[in-house]
Amino acid sequence: MNDLLEDLYRQANPFGNFTVTAEVKGTPDYHLFIGGQNKQVDHLNNGIWIDGSGWLAGFGSGRSSVSELTYNKHNPIGPAFAACLGVAEVFRRAIGEAQPDRFSSWYSLFDFEHSEDHSTLSDASYPDTFDLGRVYEVGCGAIGSSFAYLLSLTNWRSTIHFIDFDPVDYPNLSSSLLFTAQHAEQQTNKAQICQELLATTAHIPHAFDGDYSQFVEQGQLTKYPPDLIVCFANDRNVWSTIQANYPPLTFHATTTKSWGINFGRHIPEREWCIMCRFHKEVEHTYVPVCGQVEVPKPKTPAQETLAILPFLSPASAIIVLAELAKLDSASYPVNENFIEYSFKRHRGFFLSTNNGPKRCYVCKDQSQAIYEMISSSSKYNYLMGSPPA
Repeated sequence: MNDLLEDLYRQANPFGNFTVTAEVKGTPDYHLFIGGQNKQVDHLNNGIWIDGSGWLAGFGSGRSSVSELTYNKHNPIGPAFAACLGVAEVFRRAIGEAQPDRFSSWYSLFDFEHSEDHSTLSDASYPDTFDLGRVYEVGCGAIGSSFAYLLSLTNWRSTIHFIDFDPVDYPNLSSSLLFTAQHAEQQTNKAQICQELLATTAHIPHAFDGDYSQFVEQGQLTKYPPDLIVCFANDRNVWSTIQANYPPLTFHATTTKSWGINFGRHIPEREWCIMCRFHKEVEHTYVPVCGQVEVPKPKTPAQETLAILPFLSPASAIIVLAELAKLDSASYPVNENFIEYSFKRHRGFFLSTNNGPKRCYVCKDQSQAIYEMISSSSKYNYLMGSPPA
């Protein structure tokens, strides 16, 4: 097992120096306990535990105060987000952030509620099998590739088109669950890697080596109209291009420099579009930042050093995967259409806002009649229009 873990680390970072051993030499900086067996954490000031199942994810310091969870092997959402919480906690300690001796934080990714006790949170039903329809994944980089990896862990089905013009490079490895050093060495196209991964599942994947504008120009949009678009790209005016072509139900996710992630949803004619949040500042030239942060160097000359927080991109992908799972719920949409979360603080909260349609320079003049005509065959067309009373 140790050899397998070391090989996994080397694939992710061929320039690192990783050793996995069952023997502890000296005093460890941290103890990380994974799963429900965390009784030993109670006497460790530097002990961290993580746990998760279904929609629920938790982490803390000191023994968990809740009973052991019932695990759902078909739902990766809670456990995956718990892993992100645990890694973020290690990073906070590594940069010298003050830590409380004892705390317990649990989250439900179904309704984004937070509690110290998981039994008070919603762990709703989860669709073990689900046909997503035809999906466009625009952008297969850090978030997009992690999303494809997580999607491969489900029993769902789709016809999915991966759209990306970029090959993998070595800096991409630290923020993706999927890319390896071999991909970077061979300069493999990101969309192709995602296609190869899902080719062994119930999904029907297609890879397009190009950007979304080229995809549209080559007639792919009219030939294969989508039921759903997930956008993880942020360059070549991709957001405005998507909206200009009357998209169906659309999700997007980005990371921030402030240890944050955010998620946006656009139900046509009902919620703001993929461009609405940013148009006032920079209109179609806006490019969201990646998951980079400044590494503090208090005893050295002031010089910005950028580093990747590897948990941000997977966490963003998890939020989108959770939103897909909710599509099977009779109460959809469950949450509001813009969600933010920061890993910078303990006991952080998901912040949500709801925003109506017709705000930006792209969508404000788009015809409802054209929208209805284009989206009439979409699997999720029933969501369009005014929200239910």
